[in-house]
Amino acid sequence: MVLDKFFISLDNDVIVYFPGQEITGYVHVWNSESKNVKGIYIECCGLAQVSFSRTEQEMRTVYRNGRSHTDVINKTVHYSSKENYFHHRVTISTGNGQVLNKGKHQFPFSFVLPQQIPSSFEGAHGSVRYTIRAVYERRLKWNHECKIPITVNSITDLNAIPEASVPIQASGFKTLGILCCTSNPITAKFWLDRAGYVPGEKMKFNAEVENLTRKRMRGSKIQIIERTNFHATRATEGHERVIHESVRGKFKSVELWENHPIIVPPVVSSGLNLCRIIDVAYVLVFSVDPGSLSFNLKVSHDLLIGNVPLRSSFANFQHHNRISVTQGRYGNPSAPAYPGHSIPGTDAYPDLPPPSYEECMFGGNIRDAEDSEHVNYGAGDFYKPRYLTYG
Repeated sequence: MVLDKFFISLDNDVIVYFPGQEITGYVHVWNSESKNVKGIYIECCGLAQVSFSRTEQEMRTVYRNGRSHTDVINKTVHYSSKENYFHHRVTISTGNGQVLNKGKHQFPFSFVLPQQIPSSFEGAHGSVRYTIRAVYERRLKWNHECKIPITVNSITDLNAIPEASVPIQASGFKTLGILCCTSNPITAKFWLDRAGYVPGEKMKFNAEVENLTRKRMRGSKIQIIERTNFHATRATEGHERVIHESVRGKFKSVELWENHPIIVPPVVSSGLNLCRIIDVAYVLVFSVDPGSLSFNLKVSHDLLIGNVPLRSSFANFQHHNRISVTQGRYGNPSAPAYPGHSIPGTDAYPDLPPPSYEECMFGGNIRDAEDSEHVNYGAGDFYKPRYLTYG
């Protein structure tokens, strides 16, 4: 007998949790006829994984016609690593010949997340992922399975990071041409009132470009780049992706960016604390494009992204909660804070602006290699984490 429906529901509709929070929900079984049950259980897992491949060269000595030769062989080498945070198994029904009458049944479950776990993250070569899997065991037949992801937001309080409140400035210059035929310089500098921000917060970007060459510049550009290192057992793979970009066109002698607004998108906090095999950093890059065959002038500075804003910036946010799931400013659904649990470690901030949760622009497929073909992924197997977002 194939079940009419077999799925998981959670009491927290937002499906976002903090370390140490209790997760409660139900496993639902809808069957149109009575059936013996071997067993029903759920598995709750927290796991970080890294996997990537490289083409590497290997020197091999071979013998031809009685002489030795050294050949260079290209081979694909796979690197991987894992970090387990927890694996809970909760038995819902022991079966033992128990008959499950036809109808709609729901079985409650609960478990508590560990305190010291990292935030959810989906990257190019790895992830930190938390999933709940329910299994309906059948005798001598394939099992019914369903699997859903949840998001964990580990707290990064910018108030606890002294560098977050320090103003930043960066500058640089370059000349065009070579050797004795170089031009007068192109100089660029930018500045921000501080280094630390949270998703949803508006940065006020200021920059000045002075072009002393006789050439018109093709344009200038701001980028916030997420830089991630994925650590396998014997190698590390880096990856960059752009999370924000603002572009301006041609100019001749001077270009000014005055209080240009940049809204920080929903992304994981800097560092990805408590994960030893993936680390994340953010950098602000200001580029000037001279055009032709010249390389861009690039000026950069590190940013700190957390999920509890600096107290000095609380007044910049709108003090209201969203009351329903809406279309977020980034084109992704957003949802209000889960009312059943406050943000850990923020009791000292009674005036903390209420956050919402917005989907990250990046996601990943939760289908694992060991998943059977009979797994039901609920809303789908592509998943985007939701992060604390303000404003």
